Amino acid sequence: MIQIGAFSTQERALQAAALARQSSGSLASAVNRIELIPTTNGRQIWRTRLAGLSATQTGPICSQLRQQGLSCILVVNQ
Repeated sequence: MIQIGAFSTQERALQAAALARQSSGSLASAVNRIELIPTTNGRQIWRTRLAGLSATQTGPICSQLRQQGLSCILVVNQ
């Protein structure tokens, strides 16, 4: 699984997922996981992750996204 960002609105989180998919054809089979995360100060954060990727796919995909100026973090054991 990869995380491509955390955003202040659900709309921005969905836009980030769409942009990542457009940037890497390898994400065609990935599943969006947009999650609302409450914070300690009462604000809400929408976390955007893409799941359903093999461990061998995530590293190269993140490298490709980063080369295009996008954020990407490998998430393990989630």
